[in-house]
Amino acid sequence: MQRLEETEQERNTRLHSQAVSERTRRQLRNLQETEEERNTRLHSEAISQRTRRQVRKLQQTEKQRITDLNSEAISRRTRRQLAILKESEEQCKNRLNNQALIAANRRRTRNLQETDAIRSTRLKKEATYKMNKRRTTQDLETYDERIKRLWSNTQAETIRRNKRQQNETEEEQNYRKLCKRNADLSRNINTIQSATEIWPKIATTQIKHACLTKFKNAMSNDAVHQIVCAICACLHYKTESVKKHIGEIPNKHLLYQIDHIPSCVRRLNLDIDTTTDTFHISGKFSKYYFSKTDSFRHLYFIAEEQKQEYLSNEKDTSIIINKMLLCRKGIHLETLNAQLCRQCYTDLLSNNQPSLSLSNLMWIGNIPQELKDLTLPEQKLIALYRHSSCVVKLCSIIGDPSLAQSALKGNVITFPQNLSDIAKQLPLSLDELPHIIKIIFVGKTIPSKDQLRSILTVRREKIRTALIWLHANNILYNNIDINHLLIDTLPTNEIPD
Repeated sequence: MQRLEETEQERNTRLHSQAVSERTRRQLRNLQETEEERNTRLHSEAISQRTRRQVRKLQQTEKQRITDLNSEAISRRTRRQLAILKESEEQCKNRLNNQALIAANRRRTRNLQETDAIRSTRLKKEATYKMNKRRTTQDLETYDERIKRLWSNTQAETIRRNKRQQNETEEEQNYRKLCKRNADLSRNINTIQSATEIWPKIATTQIKHACLTKFKNAMSNDAVHQIVCAICACLHYKTESVKKHIGEIPNKHLLYQIDHIPSCVRRLNLDIDTTTDTFHISGKFSKYYFSKTDSFRHLYFIAEEQKQEYLSNEKDTSIIINKMLLCRKGIHLETLNAQLCRQCYTDLLSNNQPSLSLSNLMWIGNIPQELKDLTLPEQKLIALYRHSSCVVKLCSIIGDPSLAQSALKGNVITFPQNLSDIAKQLPLSLDELPHIIKIIFVGKTIPSKDQLRSILTVRREKIRTALIWLHANNILYNNIDINHLLIDTLPTNEIPD
């Protein structure tokens, strides 16, 4: 009760008097006790303090231990900074001299006690710790902080070198020089040995298995499987994409539909109410309400034929959901999950509009029917510009056809090249196809024409229809002459010889 009633001034006075009396008792004890009694007392105090520390470590959790260590480090740093601020210049010199003497004595005692193996292990640990600390400091500090740190390190190293040279004996100096000479010699020997070793080294079984596993994972179907991003409508690898529910897409306002979408485009609005778990579809038909937990196979008030036509129409490449203009191929309408590429998803998280999103004036509408399903030779025959060469690699399927790869993943190199004359008359002649397209067969036997029909077929009417549409709708084809006589010489629906 007496301590609860005392004021702040009385409490400070009491603590000060206790500290003075404790200091006086300690000084009297140091004057009265002998050297042996002092060593015994310090030894017992060290043992009791170590015991208390071990008991505390056993009782506290890892989180409490880290908190205690941080608080102790902060308190030690604060006490050290206060002592440095209070001391005079002469006291600072005395403190630095005492610290240098203590460090030299510790180093001398350690060198006498430890063996070569222990010393080597300690030096490696110290080097690793210093290197990690240096890397962390370099990553976090600015240019000015780095210049200031290097200058202070140079000064501290100079002071340490001078103190060491003043305090060490001639024997210690010779020993230090000998250690440095031995370290330089061993470093040179290791460099010579590494240069004379057999290269390349023989790979172990573990390395071979690791390489085969990495190759198998990199060339598997999952690694080359591609999906369409619902935001930018571009192809991306599935491993580099993110699946998100439409209601969980961040910053939806950045994907709102643009105002100048032509009226001929079918509009499909699927508004989701995340609070009541319901949504409704509006568009070609009237509005209908559903529960989000219900399957699309049991949609109410919509006939099965109308539902399939409305939701599965392949002509619709775009869809408007919650006012967002999205690519229909990147959305699974039954689960309302959207596939997003990592770049678009990162931009949305940063509250930035994706540069390739359909709502960022990148919407070009549906592909016209006249240009759909063109094979590779047909595309080259009607193109204004073409590659210097196009290589097609065909591999025979061995074993289960479902395990065969449907795509390849690798590097592409581009380099500048002088353009030749732009085509003024289309289509190209069939005689020019072998100079453009190169086909490589990998397998025991050459595939039959029926197996290559879906890849290399040329259809004269498909080419004629595509060129007429491009001439009428593409300004780049306005000055192109369509050679109908050459089109009549093309195959009806065959692979050119």
